[in-house]
Amino acid sequence: MRIRIIRHGEVDYNWGRKLDSKGYDRSCREYDESSIKDSEKRLILAEGEPIFISSLERTFHTAKQVFGDEEVHRSKNFDEVPLRSYKDTEKKHAVWVWNVLARVQWFFNSGRQPETRKMSQQRARTAIAELEEAGTDCSLVCHRFFMMVLCHELKKAGYKIEKSRRINIKNLDVIEAIK
Repeated sequence: MRIRIIRHGEVDYNWGRKLDSKGYDRSCREYDESSIKDSEKRLILAEGEPIFISSLERTFHTAKQVFGDEEVHRSKNFDEVPLRSYKDTEKKHAVWVWNVLARVQWFFNSGRQPETRKMSQQRARTAIAELEEAGTDCSLVCHRFFMMVLCHELKKAGYKIEKSRRINIKNLDVIEAIK
C-alpha cells in the first residue's frame, strides 16, 4: 500500500510581529479559518484512488487545486495538532516563541495544550487505520506537524517513508509511505 501525504498549500495569513497570549490564540483560530494562496502544482491520481483531507478548509482548497474536482473524504483524524498559548500573559512575544513553547508543552503532555503528544500519537494511529481501511493506494492532504507525528507512527506500523526531509516540510511537499 502506498500513502501519498501532501502538506496543504501556503495559507494566506499574516501573523503579525509580536502578540500577547490572547492575540496568539486568536491568530491560531484565524489561521485555521484562512484560505490558501493559488498554486500551479498538480498531481495525478490513479484510477479510483481515494483522497483524504482534514476537516480544516485549507486541506479542502489544496485538494481542489492539486487534484481538481475529485471526491474527497474529510476526517478530523487528519487535523493539525492544535496550538494554544503556553500561558496567559499580556507580554508580547514573537510568533516563533509562542510556537516553540507551545510545542514543548505538547511534547511533555501538558494539559495546557488542547491535545497532548500521547493524544496526537493515538489519533495518528487511528488515522492510519482509517487510511488502511480504504484497502488501496491513497492520497492524504494534511498539516506539517501532524505529518511528522503520522510519519513516526507509520514507521512503527512497518511503512517505509520515501522522503528524507520530515522536519522542515514545505507547503505542497509530498511524502510517500509504502508498505
